[in-house]
Amino acid sequence: LAFRINCGVAEAGVLRLELLPEHGQGISLKLDKTLLYMLHNLVSQGIDQAGWNLPEHGRESIQVH
Repeated sequence: LAFRINCGVAEAGVLRLELLPEHGQGISLKLDKTLLYMLHNLVSQGIDQAGWNLPEHGRESIQVH
């Protein structure tokens, strides 16, 4: 479970994303446009499957590439 999320732009426009727990080690990802698009799709599918009843308005309209 992410307690803190850091993001920024690394070299050549690559997104740097850190998912950090409250204690201990987290994960650091460097996502180019292709990987960012794939991550967006995976998260969207997970939200749909989770049944959290989140509004869909705006999710598909976010430009990720």
